[in-house]
Amino acid sequence: MTDYVTIKLPRKIVNEIDPIIENKGYASRAEFVKEAIRKHIADISVEKRSVTQRSTSSPIFSEAKQDVLAFLEKLKTHPNRKSWVSALSKDPVTVLATKLGYPEAVIRHVVKYESIQEKLEEVSA
Repeated sequence: MTDYVTIKLPRKIVNEIDPIIENKGYASRAEFVKEAIRKHIADISVEKRSVTQRSTSSPIFSEAKQDVLAFLEKLKTHPNRKSWVSALSKDPVTVLATKLGYPEAVIRHVVKYESIQEKLEEVSA
């Protein structure tokens, strides 16, 4: 027998998923959430294998790190700095991956470097 637990979701998220549930024919919120979680776990597994298969000393990581540092340095004097900082504070991985054209898995690894963390803090100040 399967053991279940209860989760709470913010009303805003529920309001976003209810129309999807209705339009896509899910039987319940629980069915939708279980499928979403399964897909997310599968995506993470694929990303993890992809990054693990490459050495972190691989040129792509070095290039991405340098590109992120250069972008953040330029951002200090960018006319739309406040908008960029706001976006970066919410989701730095997606913003940097989209802007610089690297896979999110690479950027996710790169933003862990102390020098990147320091530069993000510096730009945000």
